[in-house]
Amino acid sequence: MCHPLEAPGTRSTTPRCDDALRRLTMPVLVRLGGRDGLLDSYDTRRRLQRTVPHATVDLRPDAGHVRQGQTLPILEFLLTPEGTESHA
Repeated sequence: MCHPLEAPGTRSTTPRCDDALRRLTMPVLVRLGGRDGLLDSYDTRRRLQRTVPHATVDLRPDAGHVRQGQTLPILEFLLTPEGTESHA
């Protein structure tokens, strides 16, 4: 199984995962914390910008792996019609 955002140092599946990411056509929202101890959030953001250019990537430098208070922004993203600025 391919985990598209595998942890640093586990790059054996990266080409296959990047191909899977490039095939995504639906709106994508990714919310990252810059102080995440499990993921290299900055690398993840660069990778998503390269493979899923239509994704909305929100990286908060001072946040960790768990970002609380995300219900409203995620709900707004899900309720926004596809093709609008919020999904660009």
